[in-house]
Amino acid sequence: SGGGSSGATAGGGRKGGGGKGKRPEDARVDLHVLAEDAFGKVSAAVKGELQVVSNEYQVLGRMNAAAAVKYGEMGEVVAGLGVFMHSLRQKDESLAPFLAQLEDIDAQVATLEGVVAALDKHTGALEGRFKRLVTPPEDTWG
Repeated sequence: SGGGSSGATAGGGRKGGGGKGKRPEDARVDLHVLAEDAFGKVSAAVKGELQVVSNEYQVLGRMNAAAAVKYGEMGEVVAGLGVFMHSLRQKDESLAPFLAQLEDIDAQVATLEGVVAALDKHTGALEGRFKRLVTPPEDTWG
């Protein structure tokens, strides 16, 4: 009798009438209508949630596609840099003998500078001797 009174209250509240005097068939119809309404609302809520999830997956799919394009572009840049680096290595290898020659020339120039300094010193000494030999002594007999 307690279940019947709550069904009558729910049905009575919905239709605005008192719950007393309703037939059990009317209460079952009201309960059926309420159940269908509840299931419809739950179904709509679940469909809404599924749509949100579906939209999120679509956005993720587009983001993944954009990232794939970006990574592809980056791969092309890296490949170009690899080719450029290989080219620079080849140039470096081809210039290495010239660099070695420049280092040898620099060492030879340093040696020549040492020789020039020694020759300059020796020349200065020879000039001094020559001047003493060529220049007549001052007349001390006067």
